[in-house]
Amino acid sequence: SSSAASDVYKRQGLDSQEKLARTLYQGLKQDGILVRYFDQPRLRDKLRITVGTGQENTQLLQSLKASLKQALQAIQGA
Repeated sequence: SSSAASDVYKRQGLDSQEKLARTLYQGLKQDGILVRYFDQPRLRDKLRITVGTGQENTQLLQSLKASLKQALQAIQGA
C-alpha cells in the first residue's frame, strides 16, 4: 500500500554521477520499478525509488543489480 511505501534517495558517488543516475533510471523503469529521475540542477545525480512490499523490495534489488551493471558498463565505455 502507499502508506507502507518507503522512498529511498540514492546519491551516486562516481565521477559520472548524472549518466549513472539516468542509466539506472531507464533500467529500473523498464523493469516496472516506480522510480523518478529529476532533470534539474543539483538533482541530476539522484533517483527516487518507491517500494512497499517485500516482493517489491526483492524485485528492486534484482533490477538494481542488473541495471547497475549495465550503467557501469555504459560509463566505462564512454
